[in-house]
Amino acid sequence: MLEAQKDLNGIVEKNQIQVTVSDHLYALVGKTEVKAQLENRSETDTYRVELRLDSTGDVIAEPVELAPGKSVKTVTLLEAMDYGNYDCIAVVTAFRNGEAVGSMEIETTLHVAYLWAEEG
Repeated sequence: MLEAQKDLNGIVEKNQIQVTVSDHLYALVGKTEVKAQLENRSETDTYRVELRLDSTGDVIAEPVELAPGKSVKTVTLLEAMDYGNYDCIAVVTAFRNGEAVGSMEIETTLHVAYLWAEEG
């Protein structure tokens, strides 16, 4: 029985989407570059991340493809956003051998301001 449980645990672990998406994303008014932390912690799957406005479902940034073990620190908006805070959903789709094998949604917030403090 213990061996069967280990096998089942291995199958579940192998099929989990292992991605990091920042809780808070930061952009400047009039600019399209967004500070973000997206990381693919999978050893086998490629992930596509789409950033959507929660209120409309519209895609607001260029989709990001993350190869296994890769990360990015910026995302590019399709259009600059006005000042404000925007509730968003990061839709993550996992691909294995070119086939979609699963997806998940992660809540995040896009903050757009005129100035952000420099990181030290």
